[in-house]
Amino acid sequence: MAEITINSISIDPYGEHRSSDAASTQYIYIRTTRPLTRDQKWDLLESFGVEILELVQPSVYLCRYWESNLNAIRNLPFVDVANCYHDSFKVSPLVSSNINSMQDDEKRPFDLMLHRQANISAHIIQEIRDIAGVDPKSVDGTPNVITVTATKQAIETIKRIDVIRTVALRVPQSVHDTYALADMHAIPFSKSGNVYTGGGQSVLINDTGFDKGIGTDIHPAFANRIAALTVSGNGTHIPSDVDGHGTHVAGSIGGFSISQSMGGTMYGSAPGATMVIQSMIDANGEFNPLSDFWSLLSPSYDKYDVRISNNSWGQDWKQVDYQIPYAQNTHADTLDNFVWSAPDMIVCVSAGNEGMGNGGSQISGAAAAKNCITVGATFSSRPSHPNDFRFDPDQTAAGDPSIAAPFSSKGPTAEGRIKPDMAAPGVAILSTASRHHNFLKKANDSFGISNDPLYFFLTGTSQSTALVSGCCAVIREMLVANGFPETSAAAVKAILINGALAHGETRDDGSHASVEPDNVIGWGRVNLYHALKVPQKVSLRHWEISADYGLLDCDLGTIREGGRYDISLSCCPRKKNLKVTLVWTDPPGALIQNPLGLNVFDDTSQPSKLLANGYDSRETTDRRPENNVQQIILHGLEGVQIRVQVAADWDFATILEYQRFALVWYLFD
Repeated sequence: MAEITINSISIDPYGEHRSSDAASTQYIYIRTTRPLTRDQKWDLLESFGVEILELVQPSVYLCRYWESNLNAIRNLPFVDVANCYHDSFKVSPLVSSNINSMQDDEKRPFDLMLHRQANISAHIIQEIRDIAGVDPKSVDGTPNVITVTATKQAIETIKRIDVIRTVALRVPQSVHDTYALADMHAIPFSKSGNVYTGGGQSVLINDTGFDKGIGTDIHPAFANRIAALTVSGNGTHIPSDVDGHGTHVAGSIGGFSISQSMGGTMYGSAPGATMVIQSMIDANGEFNPLSDFWSLLSPSYDKYDVRISNNSWGQDWKQVDYQIPYAQNTHADTLDNFVWSAPDMIVCVSAGNEGMGNGGSQISGAAAAKNCITVGATFSSRPSHPNDFRFDPDQTAAGDPSIAAPFSSKGPTAEGRIKPDMAAPGVAILSTASRHHNFLKKANDSFGISNDPLYFFLTGTSQSTALVSGCCAVIREMLVANGFPETSAAAVKAILINGALAHGETRDDGSHASVEPDNVIGWGRVNLYHALKVPQKVSLRHWEISADYGLLDCDLGTIREGGRYDISLSCCPRKKNLKVTLVWTDPPGALIQNPLGLNVFDDTSQPSKLLANGYDSRETTDRRPENNVQQIILHGLEGVQIRVQVAADWDFATILEYQRFALVWYLFD
């Protein structure tokens, strides 16, 4: 049979890598003859002590095993291969090449990713310190990742520690207005007369710091709305913003003031939200985020009730100029892990600004996570120079926010997933300027000249991401005000995607049309006017739906492996078009671990006719979905009784009993 590939390493499981027993490890992989049923997973766990941790390849499972006898597993009729998780799987060819290029006495930083559900103990950290022969400060442990600075000889020994799943490079990171708000139709409003501004919502901004870093001396655009100024584990003791990037991002999210010289009222997309700003500048003045998103998000999630996080930064392509596969991507893996554990945490990540170089695909780092909202950039309607993306008042024509910015990083991910998820204005964005004296010394007119020292221009996916983070706060406020107090991150993502303006429709049979997402703007350009509708709240007991717009945001306990969930919608001449979006939070892993499918049937005909499926917006197939976002758009449905179905037709990776999901639909003219 075929080779087995884990972490870009392919081996023959029957050859020299066949294990005699598992006495020296608690981690094995098994390959089955077909996807495992739920009963078979339970049998493996209860009768043999095999706990499935992750699906790493179709029908190949990474497992924890407390016994030593592998033959007992191999003898099961549905098992083809059972071997130890070999040390050779732990270092990918890219990392191995990097290690081989090191001098014998040279030390480089590495991230050690642990097996799922492994616990970092003081004993393990001390063992790594002893092996590496380094100062204790050179080894740092967070809940999911251990960072070590070591020689290649030390790494060769460290990788043999059983709980280590992957040795990854420590990848350097870098940081990647009312015009923009009008382009997103995000001027605070509600059709019902209520004004939604993100009130009652708290946004965590992981960035370069904020203003002067002094809680008692706040930039005038943020009066009474900075809940805390903090530093991350690698940070300095003063969260001031010498760079200016963090303050600009904060203004795009929640700034509010008046600038007579720059056009009057200036506000971000959520001027009513409060903010927690976390500096990730280290003691050397370098931008240095922690490798583990759990450690970046958890403190503010617990202490400040933050449910939205903005991350306008990512992989530094000047130092690492290729996509990092998920298995070696500490930021994507740990981000997905945190949101899986805290499904109401919305994490927005910038796509990056590498779209004009570095090959055809540049989405990497945290932007490649399944459970985040990855944001690309379009032009804004503010006039800008076409070559350097700076505000240019002498341009006779306004910018076109329907056009993607050429610099915006493009997908797919290394695993083939569609990214970014959406796009928003990111060219010549005017926002707040840091008042730190070292920032004021610099020339800050690279993207346009501001006549107000409290504001300046920046361009990039950092700015588009900040605007989307504010939109998330506005949507959460609207949902809370209308009976959705515990909204999931998947629901907010589904609402944004369902309201986005896609470009380019392709017709399949002349009467129905489907819009395919792309790897430039994802599922479309953010349009808060379309997204900010008060949805009908649907319980799991209601099958017949009367409202034109609705949200099904399921608690755990909704759809089982192999299960179905259906809702019925009646189309009339006035409401004859349908847009429906399915999003779910998936467990961490390079593959989709718990795949779901989205189907739309015509129940008017007998038997029912399948009109479309959303399996990655491709034609009907039994292939396992690659994305945890699916969407269907259909036109010309007057007089049709529609049935929207969420289906768990594929096997879940582990013994999860239920999978949570969010479904948003809209019937329109």
